[in-house]
Amino acid sequence: MPLELITDGPGSVALREYQDPELKPGQVRIRSILSSIKHGTEFRRFRDQDVNTGADTLWDKELLLHRRDTQIPERFPRPLGNMVYGVVTDSGGGYESANQIVGAYVIGFRPLRKTHVMNALAFNNPHSSSPSFDGFYPAPSGVSPRSLMFLDPLTFALGAVRDGNVRLGDSVLVVGMGAIGQMVAQCAHLAGARFIVVSDKHETRLNGATDVFLEMGGSAFEKFLYVRAETTEDMGIRVKTHTKSVTQQIGVDVAFETTGSPSGLDAAVRSVRYGGTVVSMTRYSGDMRGLFLAGEWHLNRVRLISSRAQSDPGLDYGWNFERTRTEALALISSGQVFCHRLLKPIVVFSEVVPAYQRVSRSSAGSIKLGVSHGKDII
Repeated sequence: MPLELITDGPGSVALREYQDPELKPGQVRIRSILSSIKHGTEFRRFRDQDVNTGADTLWDKELLLHRRDTQIPERFPRPLGNMVYGVVTDSGGGYESANQIVGAYVIGFRPLRKTHVMNALAFNNPHSSSPSFDGFYPAPSGVSPRSLMFLDPLTFALGAVRDGNVRLGDSVLVVGMGAIGQMVAQCAHLAGARFIVVSDKHETRLNGATDVFLEMGGSAFEKFLYVRAETTEDMGIRVKTHTKSVTQQIGVDVAFETTGSPSGLDAAVRSVRYGGTVVSMTRYSGDMRGLFLAGEWHLNRVRLISSRAQSDPGLDYGWNFERTRTEALALISSGQVFCHRLLKPIVVFSEVVPAYQRVSRSSAGSIKLGVSHGKDII
């Protein structure tokens, strides 16, 4: 029987057998080739740290708030993983659209498991509002599967840069250089940012950004300053001192906070200029010590935006999640963003449990964990 990756309790990860169902008319089966996980949101749920974030309670769609007197039942077991690149191996027949795509390579938003069964009826439907079928898209030819694993973080990064209204000549700070932070920095550069500061406490992640800009030819490399986000260092002072010397402006125009830590949000608030914008891309939970909405927040009239590309409609008229995700896929397909080297580490499926435990404990050596379903690393 095939296997899937699950968490069966707080902090516990395991491989579980599942039954591959018979295909019905209009369905296709997809064999996974490469998968990846989502570090921030997924690790929080894996550790059962959604308490006090609202995610452990029911969302009231009418009032647009979490009902704090409720609780989501049966949070475990829960599947893990969020991206898959695979090939359509067989069809349940019944519809020409299902038969036609056997052998096609696809990219999708699905958990980490050996196979997936999807409804292909909308795949070739010209009247469908979505180019996908059940969350899967045709994989663009000539694009590395490793790069396609970044479709999810790139979608949210693109939404955040649009929300932050980064414009030609702006200076930008990105706090946290995981997968989303890496994509935010590249999107900000594409949007016209002249000077970009990136910050992370792990050298692996800062080096990842270095590799990307060397791959781009080095022309934008001088725009990047690598700042260690140590607790003993005042990020605000360092960033503002440096921007003053390089851009003659005190503080960055826009700061993006991707870590979910109160100290990261505090550093972003302290680093923007008067009237600057802070874009927060995550939930915050538990004790918020380390965040001080005091002098800089109040006196500098800082603008704080919560960005979530999946929340429709978008802040810009005519933009929604589907459009943002489609544009993100186009950026990868056209080679305008560089992701191939950032999928690290990559392990074979048989080693995913210890690898997942390692990366969940420390992200020091990881940007985004990839899992190859074959015998060799793809």
